[in-house]
Amino acid sequence: MNIARLGKSLLAILVLLHELLSFINVAYAEPIKVGMTLPLSGKLGGYGSAFRNGVELFQEENAESQKQVTFIFDDSQYDGTKVASAVRKLAAVDKVDLLYVWGVTPSQVAAPIAQQSGVPLLAMTTDPVSKDRPKVASLQLTLETLQSAISHFVSDHNFKTTGIIVSDFGATTRLSEMLKPHMPGLAYYEVVPTDSLDFRTLATRVRSKPVDAIILMVLPEQTLPLARQLAAQKVRAHVIGGDMLADEHLREELTAFMGEASYVYGEVDADFRKRYQARFGDTSHVYEAAAGYSAAFMVAEVARRSLSSKHAEILPLLVAQQYQTPIGEILFQSSADRGIAAMLKARVYFEKQSKLSPIQ
Repeated sequence: MNIARLGKSLLAILVLLHELLSFINVAYAEPIKVGMTLPLSGKLGGYGSAFRNGVELFQEENAESQKQVTFIFDDSQYDGTKVASAVRKLAAVDKVDLLYVWGVTPSQVAAPIAQQSGVPLLAMTTDPVSKDRPKVASLQLTLETLQSAISHFVSDHNFKTTGIIVSDFGATTRLSEMLKPHMPGLAYYEVVPTDSLDFRTLATRVRSKPVDAIILMVLPEQTLPLARQLAAQKVRAHVIGGDMLADEHLREELTAFMGEASYVYGEVDADFRKRYQARFGDTSHVYEAAAGYSAAFMVAEVARRSLSSKHAEILPLLVAQQYQTPIGEILFQSSADRGIAAMLKARVYFEKQSKLSPIQ
């Protein structure tokens, strides 16, 4: 028999055996268990619900992934105490292989717990919570990125005078402070309590200082009362908001009072936006939905490529790959300033007469 032909035949058999064993290992390996702590109710419930919708959409579109990955959702209500309790339960009781949290406060609470428990954590935040924590990786839409997007938008649209109104809440006050030196003709800088709904005095005060654009970053439940009271005082300007305007119903009502509005948000693939709208009826908080879809996709990719049922090394596997996702390219890198992190992109969307179009 021809030795070369025999060698090729044996090689082909070995390749087939390897693929068969790989299939068997994947088929019988236990699924990766992911514990997700999200605000599914409360003031920020819309964000967490959209994130969960994104995970579910991925599972619907990729049915085989349900055999490879199991998701356990826990409602944090964006409360630090509840976050701590949920993360400890997911790690100790549910024995998840990977923790995932969304938001600045939840990430700050969860990161040290994850590092101490040894259960790896993927956090979506603006802050470098993964710094000096090898068990933590982060997806960061940084305040610097958001500030740059807003500043360029203001410059590109030639706004000559501006005002800033923000709630004293989390990262919003830090972002507004970063914006101050970049805002042309800054006429006022107002910080309002998070529990306030009476803005009549503020509206009267800013009426005497007309501006081209108002940076408006308050809580969702404060947005319409503030816009209504500003409009009652004949205050009208282009509104540049934060992610509270990611609620399309809120945007529509806001534009009825203020005329035009734009908001800074993460990038979302246009095709995903269409699919999400077709499935869920609107695009409110679509960036969170795209982030949920992306998180599910990344873990499913790790499960698909790993032949082991032991997931102690899931974080190194997760961050070693590069992903093309609905929120753009995700590439994790390690640095002294941020630890293991992937930087995300932001853009400003412009809303006029209830028509949403991205501004490049």
